[in-house]
Amino acid sequence: MQGEISSNDLIKFIEASPWFAGVPATCQQALAAVAVVKKHPSKSYLYGAGDRDQHIYGVYKGRVRFSLSGSQGQCFAITDLQSGQWFNDAALAGDIKHISEIQTRSEAILIQLPKSIIIEQAEIHPCIYRNLFQQEVKTSKDLYKLFADMMFYPLPARLATRLLHLAQEHGELRYDGIHLHLELSQTDFGQLCMGSRQRINKILCEWQAAGLVARCHQGYVIADPEGLAATIEKH
Repeated sequence: MQGEISSNDLIKFIEASPWFAGVPATCQQALAAVAVVKKHPSKSYLYGAGDRDQHIYGVYKGRVRFSLSGSQGQCFAITDLQSGQWFNDAALAGDIKHISEIQTRSEAILIQLPKSIIIEQAEIHPCIYRNLFQQEVKTSKDLYKLFADMMFYPLPARLATRLLHLAQEHGELRYDGIHLHLELSQTDFGQLCMGSRQRINKILCEWQAAGLVARCHQGYVIADPEGLAATIEKH
């Protein structure tokens, strides 16, 4: 699998990460030298709640989902990570058990680094610690907002919030709206918004009739982002 990504492309991928912003080429080369490239099929688990993992991951290609599961089978999807994003920085803090599950939502290529090399390079280049701290602050802020939305907004506003966020992260602007090329079922939306598949279906049908969203063969089109945002503001 390593042969499918050149050493130069691997270094460029590491260089583009905000985690490693400002580090010299020698650091990038040291990280690339021990990186392992792995292809994962869609809907495969990297780790689950209670597991321990000693690696840091970068999403080179595909989509990876963070979620929380309840004891009775409930599932709340926190976020989907896409190409260029990194995760499992919590491993750097020690031998910590995960509270979330990580699952690929499409065929994915991941860059895997042992946490020991990150710690080694961070001791030499402390800017890595600063970068991780800044990223952690941003992630925490986004999580607080997400949890507030899930707790205090009704389902239509929660669904609109999620759709607009996905559009910002994964969307492609075209003449007829923002195209969201993601394989998202109504069950997926239910996990993202903490709602039942039946209620999600009803809301989406109402929005399609109102011209806010439309279905396409590759996913969804947000035809009226302002109208969808107004759904949130009403609440």
